This record gives sequence, C-alpha cells and structure tokens, in this order.
Amino acid sequence: MCRMFAAISTENIFPKAAHFLLDSEKSLIKQSCANPDRLQKDGWGVGFFKSGEVRIIKSRGPIFKEEDKVRKISGEADIFLAHIREASNPKKLPHKKLISQANSQPFSAQGFIFCHNGTLCIPDAVSSNLGGLKKNLKGVNDSEVLFWQIIKSLNAYGDPVTAIRMSVDEIETVWISVKKEYEKKGIATPYKGLNIILASKEALYALCLYPENSSKKAILTPSRPFGKMAYRKEGKTFIFASEPLDGGKWENLENGFILSAVKSKNEITLRKEKL
Repeated sequence: MCRMFAAISTENIFPKAAHFLLDSEKSLIKQSCANPDRLQKDGWGVGFFKSGEVRIIKSRGPIFKEEDKVRKISGEADIFLAHIREASNPKKLPHKKLISQANSQPFSAQGFIFCHNGTLCIPDAVSSNLGGLKKNLKGVNDSEVLFWQIIKSLNAYGDPVTAIRMSVDEIETVWISVKKEYEKKGIATPYKGLNIILASKEALYALCLYPENSSKKAILTPSRPFGKMAYRKEGKTFIFASEPLDGGKWENLENGFILSAVKSKNEITLRKEKL
C-alpha cells in the first residue's frame, strides 16, 4: 500500500510541497521509512503543471535513499502531486519485475496526472476492456490499469467526477462476470483500496475508498485507519493526503466520498460528494 499527497494553490506551491514531501514532522519521506515492516521502498515520483504543461519526475529507487535528488526538484506550479510506493502484486509476479520507472507513480496522459493507493485485484480483467487504450500500458502496475480506465471514462463522459464514478462502477460490473474465476485463485474482492488523486491544470479530485474491515493503521498517525484520507486548507492552499502530514488539524475525507478542489481566477472552490 502506497502513500501520496497533492496540493492546489492560487500561488506557487513548491515551498509547501517540499515541506510536506521532506521536512514536516510526518512528511512523505518520513512515512517511507518509519516502519521497517512497511517500507515504501519501491519507487517514488512527483507531478506538477508548469505553464499548463505536465511535468513528471520518477524513480525506481526508495525515496529515503534519494533525498538529495528530491531536494533538487524546484520550479513554479500551482498543482503538485507526490507518491511513494510499496508495490502491490495482484499478478503474483517476481518482485524484481514490479520495480521500474515505468511502474512508479504518478502516471500522466491527456493533460491529467494520477496517483493511486491500494490494489486493483483484477487488472487483467479490467485492462481487457480498455480497447485501443490498452496499448498505452507500459508496466505491470495495477494502478496503471486503473489510470487508463479512468482516462477511458474521461473520454466518454468528460467530467472527472463522473469518470471516477463510472470507473468504480465498471470495476464492480466486471467483477460480477469474473468472480468465480478469481475466487478459485483466492481473490475475494475486485479491489483492496481505490484511494485516488487525479489532477488537471485547474483542479484536484480525490476519491477515498478503502476496506473498513482492515486492521492496518496509518503509518505515522496510528489512531487512524490506514485508508482514511485527510485534507486541510492552509491560506490559499488545499492539501489532500493519504494521512496527516503533521500534527496539526486535518479534516477527514470519509470512505466513499469524492473531494474536488477547483481553481477559478484567484479562488479555489471545495466540494465533497458521495461516490
């Protein structure tokens, strides 16, 4: 299970992003190595928009061993995403096949940037419905399949919130047709967590969808379930995160809700709605 955060602002986001990525008391880099049994060691990446264009920087290595490289990232942007990876493996592949820059997140296409925390347990069944988009898969990461499924829904419906809803609906519909086949393999659910952050150059969208029966707890806030996302406003900035990034006050993004932060002129409008 991975960790991620994203921020949107009406001003340059890099100083705050660097703080939460590296220096805050519960920063992403501190989450990456806090628990030796749950190391986020399988790659990292950041994505942002510079002059309206997508920029992605990724690595196959552990972020806690590449801090110098991360500190060199700078620039001007008003939307920023970061992701650290503990690789899921629903295909039961050798671990070394999971680790590559192509399998690290974020993913991007068509002016969108995407991160996922969780496991899509039926990536082959879902990818078989991607049509012509299937050729764009570059790795073996189930999260990449989920990303291209959302792109397919975006192409069909236009609206990001509708696309997220329809993607979840399609996964559950596909599960109905393949359930017996996968249950023979010991897979009892189509996904274990669909915590998603999707960004365009004007907005951030976050879906919180995680198994509430899990005993896992957040890495640096052990009073929280592992999948419950958090968010808060800091001045002209909104931050979404897998878990709180410091000891300050954070709001909860409840299970089964989508949170949108949309930029218009010099304001950001926040909206929360049920999946």
